[in-house]
Amino acid sequence: MFTRPLPLLLLFCLGHFVVDFMWGVWPLFKTLQGIDLAWAGLVGGVGAFFAEISQVFFGGWSDRGGRFLLIALGILLAMAIPTLPLASGILGYLLIYLTFAIGSAAFHPAAAGGIASLFPQARGTTLALFWASGGLGLALSQLTFAKIYTSFNEGTIVLSLIGLPLVILAFFLHRQKVSSGISTQKKPFSFTQIFQFFRRRDTRLLWLFHFSITSIYWGTIFYFPDILKEKACPSWICDGTGHLFFVLGAAFMSLPAGWIADRFSPRSVLQVTVLVSMVAYFILLLSPDLPAYILLPLAMGVGAGLGVVTPLTIAWGNAMVPESPGLISAFLMGFVWFVSELVGITGVGLLSRLFDEAGATQSLVVLGLLFVLASFSLYRLGKAEETVIA
Repeated sequence: MFTRPLPLLLLFCLGHFVVDFMWGVWPLFKTLQGIDLAWAGLVGGVGAFFAEISQVFFGGWSDRGGRFLLIALGILLAMAIPTLPLASGILGYLLIYLTFAIGSAAFHPAAAGGIASLFPQARGTTLALFWASGGLGLALSQLTFAKIYTSFNEGTIVLSLIGLPLVILAFFLHRQKVSSGISTQKKPFSFTQIFQFFRRRDTRLLWLFHFSITSIYWGTIFYFPDILKEKACPSWICDGTGHLFFVLGAAFMSLPAGWIADRFSPRSVLQVTVLVSMVAYFILLLSPDLPAYILLPLAMGVGAGLGVVTPLTIAWGNAMVPESPGLISAFLMGFVWFVSELVGITGVGLLSRLFDEAGATQSLVVLGLLFVLASFSLYRLGKAEETVIA
């Protein structure tokens, strides 16, 4: 029963819901606690740096048969994040965040590489479904955490239990040596395999494009509660509702964007979404007084445009390198994220200290210059495709 494609698809998607639910906690917790943005950014960026770079190992391990074990361990470690109220001081927060980030790094290439190979003819759609499930978890995280935290404080630890059934199931599949029907490579992992992707023009440009957009995406999500406070939004928007609309935009758009990409091309969809999100992004940041009925749909539009980039990029990369789904997924996730989270999270936090007021907002305006690099990379990818066809 559990070895069929649809049950495995369900396992991957529910696991992604849980892991990404946990990701949304720290950006809100640091705002509720009034933690300095530079220190909060260092915790998020440094923790992510050491964890995400390990995705290249996890991706290779996944392709050699460790997929279900990594999924089980990934979900289990990610569920450390609701224990943040039990910690005190930056070091304690860093240790908990690092545990979560390593779990996320173990889960993502294993699950993304697996789901991309379950239905090879519909990679865009299935990866979009995978990302939409994670987006839904991320969207609900801050409202849920804020409600439990303000009511029970340390009672947030109950959130560490929501993924246990999935951990048990994934570990059972690993122990039973269940095959997911995914062809895997048997040769040992080496960094040569990763750096060969940098030597290829198409995968190198795809990495550069994804880095640019995810730097903006992570920075916006991480500092969105602070941006809303700087705009003097009411507390019901700052404490989760604004975040909910931002992330739901990505979740709702993932499936239609993936469906269109399967019928045309990922590049054609990405050209439109990058342009739309860039315009909405600067309107959102530069407009001083926006009523809720404009601000929330605008946040949803920015989230939709930025959020669909990752599933379409992973689908595009898996089409380029179908023989190593876990490794190419790790290259385009962990090997991108460990840099983009340093830039988008740590960089913005440190940059905010240069501004006397509205530090988060003004720093994200500067970060938005990466839209230029993203557009250039996408244009060059089109040229690379034309060269291959010719």
